[in-house]
Amino acid sequence: MSEKPNIVHIISRLNTGGIERVAMLSMQRNKNRFGQMYFWLVGDTIGEVSMVQQAKSVGIVVHHHPKSINGFKAFRVFLRRENIDIVHSHIGYPSGVYLRIAQKVGVKCRLASWHNMQHLPSNPLKKRMVLHLQKMIAKYGTPGFAVSDGVRKSLSNTALREKTSVVYNGYNLLPEERVNIEGPLQLLHVGRFHPQKNHAFLWEIARSLNVPFHLLACGRHDYVECLPEAQTLEEIRVKWSANEVSEILSLPGNCEDVRSRMLNSDILLFPSLYEGLGGVIIEAASLGCICFVSDIAPHREIAPYFDNVHLLPINEGVKVWTEAIESFDRKPISMDQIRNQLARSPFTVDYMDKRLFELYGMTVQ
Repeated sequence: MSEKPNIVHIISRLNTGGIERVAMLSMQRNKNRFGQMYFWLVGDTIGEVSMVQQAKSVGIVVHHHPKSINGFKAFRVFLRRENIDIVHSHIGYPSGVYLRIAQKVGVKCRLASWHNMQHLPSNPLKKRMVLHLQKMIAKYGTPGFAVSDGVRKSLSNTALREKTSVVYNGYNLLPEERVNIEGPLQLLHVGRFHPQKNHAFLWEIARSLNVPFHLLACGRHDYVECLPEAQTLEEIRVKWSANEVSEILSLPGNCEDVRSRMLNSDILLFPSLYEGLGGVIIEAASLGCICFVSDIAPHREIAPYFDNVHLLPINEGVKVWTEAIESFDRKPISMDQIRNQLARSPFTVDYMDKRLFELYGMTVQ
């Protein structure tokens, strides 16, 4: 492998989601350790203009070839023409096709990373296809990783599961002091509007709370059926005698300033049905939020490292959640103590980069 290897990251599209953001920041941090860096986008759209511009501003070349016969041919030509040393695919089981092409071309490092739980389709034909592609990754890929042990264990192919280690996403949060929050409880949820995020549970919490609050739910409105019904919004407005429901519940869509929102919030609510890791929890906890999160496998890997992350059940109704919120006592927060918790955890950028370089076959500095 070259002293400064050429690397391509395969992702669906450049949106401001966790996968894309972690990959982008990793490439920015380590740009001096690589030769040429590329994004190979295989989704239907190229992505958000701001993210594409951000990539190009640090020297990352962006290619867009949707999954197709022509796209696979273009990928083969690209690997040969650009002398690619590392292919890192983030697209789940379709990675098998791209890693097979990379192996045939002679790319030495070919790894897949897994960012979410791998549920097998109920359709028998699709299920066989997924199992076949997982088998291809085990055959043609070099050792890869999952972002949590829960995700690793969800891989159905035994050989692939044994070939996959755990590399947690890393976060490098700058020291910031929290603002002095006054007035109603400031509640926050961050996550695209998708059934996975369990927004219906969130709206039920909002309907049931009996202490003054303001809930801000940030995230792209990908699934309109996840938005609260008009009747629910009206019930909340009337209950608190608000002129506008936005005084109690705000749905701004995608928020660019998530960090400042966290610094201005008392509690993060995160009742997801499943996750890859739950990086939002790590970020919020590291910025001083109390985090009430669903008691699911990936979140159990986070909670032991942070005193302010609390696991709550989601299969017993919202009462335990509302009781936890209503008993919250706003106290001064020691940011030094919280930063020390992050520093001792496996969720730092230094730890992630070390593990990544090991998988890439690069010297760890």
